[in-house]
Amino acid sequence: GVAGLTAVFFLSRLYTVRTVMVLTGLYLLYSNVPFFSSVYEQNLNFSARERLALYEYGVWLWEQRMITGWGWGSTTDLARLASTTQLVYPHFHHTFVQLLVEAGVVGWLMIGTFLVIVLNGARVAFLRFRQPALSVLVIAGGLTLAIAGFFEAMLYGADRIMVVSIILCLMTRALKIAEEEFYESTPAFEISRGLQPEHQS
Repeated sequence: GVAGLTAVFFLSRLYTVRTVMVLTGLYLLYSNVPFFSSVYEQNLNFSARERLALYEYGVWLWEQRMITGWGWGSTTDLARLASTTQLVYPHFHHTFVQLLVEAGVVGWLMIGTFLVIVLNGARVAFLRFRQPALSVLVIAGGLTLAIAGFFEAMLYGADRIMVVSIILCLMTRALKIAEEEFYESTPAFEISRGLQPEHQS
């Protein structure tokens, strides 16, 4: 039904038909605002409650083995045992919780390494290569992965790992291109003295 109406809307060349369809849709949407709002709030609240319960359960697991963790790949079995959620989940919907639960101290080291790489890349792009836009790009990429990691298990499943890998590869490649341009435009003696290249007009 919806697909058919959509096809009629885009295929029809009559302005009157399109106008009537748009006005009818707006009227139906406006008249059913309470219904749509209640459905949205119910789903949102349910999802939020489930995720918070998973986070709390994951933190509790980490507190049991803060040093060694529960072992790589243990997320699937552990998350399914959560008794505070109504549904069964294969992960904690939180990348950092997953790392801490599985790896303990090593998980903290991985999180710290990620932060150092992003911040150092932004610093090098801004101070050494003199490319503020690239510095902002690196920070934006790091923030994107960090924020996504708070709401999804970005290291669970090939599809999520692929997204993380693509973003990291793009950031690395952009820095590599900037590095190559830097060395090509800077005399060797200036690089040895730590000077920046002069901008050519």
